[in-house]
Amino acid sequence: MKKYIVCLMGLVMALGFVGMSSAAIVTDPAGDKVVGSKGTGPTDITAIQAEQLAPVAGIDVLKVSYTATPNIGGVMIFEADVDSSTGTGGNLSMTGIPVPPAPVKTTAGIDVQIIALNRDQSAAGNLGICTGSLTGTAVQRARKYGEYFVVTGGSGTSDTTGALRGYSDPTVITTAGTVRSITFPWATLLVYVNNEAEYYGERFDYYNAIDPATTKWQLSVWTDPNYNTDPVKDDFGDGQTYFNISDVAPNGNGNLVPSVDAGTNLTFCEGNFDFDLDVDGNDASKFKTDFGRSGLKNPCPQANYFY
Repeated sequence: MKKYIVCLMGLVMALGFVGMSSAAIVTDPAGDKVVGSKGTGPTDITAIQAEQLAPVAGIDVLKVSYTATPNIGGVMIFEADVDSSTGTGGNLSMTGIPVPPAPVKTTAGIDVQIIALNRDQSAAGNLGICTGSLTGTAVQRARKYGEYFVVTGGSGTSDTTGALRGYSDPTVITTAGTVRSITFPWATLLVYVNNEAEYYGERFDYYNAIDPATTKWQLSVWTDPNYNTDPVKDDFGDGQTYFNISDVAPNGNGNLVPSVDAGTNLTFCEGNFDFDLDVDGNDASKFKTDFGRSGLKNPCPQANYFY
């Protein structure tokens, strides 16, 4: 079976959703969680947004944000048809829902999936990393909260232990709140995923893929309601109830958000050095600590958002 994930958030304020700029926020109806044999998770997505900014430190970056209730959930999955082509990508989304025109379409066109963890996933779970074995028995290791990995949609499962894997900064855990924003090195991820997709005959058009106007996408959150009592910590499929998908947006029927927003000066808040919701004296104090460093005295590292 495929091994995948997703996440959530949910705080509304007078000027919009915290952590999300005021551009094209896609709201999701309250109480429309996935139900039935697959929909067991308690998380309810209330809004989603994806923004692409180029270039940041010389590379296109993707900021994915969402709000949910009662918290951000166990796992978030961002899925994208990056070249608006039905000829590339996997047959299904990670939610098991074909994209339109369902049900006759056999190639959904989902090219890229990003799986981000909001809490630990055990080695025995569906998201455990296979690290190989000298004895012929598969060896897996646990994944930790804050970790993300990226796979190509046409491959089913994939090698996610190399350059397609990373950690979010700051690292946020499930119970920390109802809002989540994660930034990914999008251009780099697309290069590696496209190279991997070539082996499955699913290589996409990179020049279209890097254009936010041609990237269709959706977001889902997966949460095991029995996580605290289940000996196998697995928010994707916990052994007690196989699928723990809680909610998918924009609407869960296979229709995707038609494009990614082009980033603006509100996409990031570079002066927010302590990762809270404001830029104030605490941030100024942190800035002043390093003020005056130069190439001649205490040079700064060549850091970017992913350093």
